[in-house]
Amino acid sequence: MISRLVILPMAFWISSASALEYAPGVVWDRYADWTPGTTPGSSDGNADDDRNGNPTWLYANLQGGGGLGSATPWFEGTANPQVWDDSWTGALSNQAWARAYNGPGEPKIGANPPITRGNMIHDLSQNTGSWNYKPGILWLNPAGEGSIVNVTGSFTATWNGYGLAYYPDIPIEYVAAKFDSSSNYFEILYSGRVTNPQVGASYTGVVRVTLPDLNLENLRFDEGDYMIYSIRGDSSYQWPAAWVGLTDSLQITLVSQVPEPSRWATMLSGVLITAAVARRRKGRSAS
Repeated sequence: MISRLVILPMAFWISSASALEYAPGVVWDRYADWTPGTTPGSSDGNADDDRNGNPTWLYANLQGGGGLGSATPWFEGTANPQVWDDSWTGALSNQAWARAYNGPGEPKIGANPPITRGNMIHDLSQNTGSWNYKPGILWLNPAGEGSIVNVTGSFTATWNGYGLAYYPDIPIEYVAAKFDSSSNYFEILYSGRVTNPQVGASYTGVVRVTLPDLNLENLRFDEGDYMIYSIRGDSSYQWPAAWVGLTDSLQITLVSQVPEPSRWATMLSGVLITAAVARRRKGRSAS
């Protein structure tokens, strides 16, 4: 009888599809979960699936918006899904999710920002006309209601370009934020601003600065919530050919799932019913 008292409540606990699919300890890893698109110019496959086949990572561009601390920061804007580009020069295997697909070998006019397997770029180049479009990556919480997660990651800010005589003064703003769908509110989890240490020096190639590690514990995400992380080159002046980037290594680990109120009620009913059955059986055996 003891085993029945344990098993029945557990059956109610894992009644939802998400609870059945995701056990504590499961890890969403953007790099490991990366799957190339299939059709250039199409957003098919974006959002990218996790290992359970559920849409998890949305690669997007964010148009307009101000900087950190403004009334309308860029990362709170509409996340427009990117399309697949299998001929993005300079990307790993020439693969990227981009704002548009211009065809193999064609200039990337109007196609930035690119997001690759381990990197995102905010392009400031005059000829691409893309400064107003910032890259953003969204984790869509495939585990559903009451998901308690830890978020860890390491990031590197980069400055690069070509045909530059010197490094321009372009600070980078970076952010990770949680969107709460019930309140329609963004909560900043991690943010900052970093300056190129080589500003004014002769251009010699890419500059990299390691950012503080991301280490957040016991964050709750409910159905419809998501996390977004993004960068923005803080300069309204478009340079002849310059861009900033963020190299990322992000992991999200499921710690536990908190049942929603309706599931608590169902679980309690299961316990009470099981206890009542046990009492009746005990009474019959005693007589």
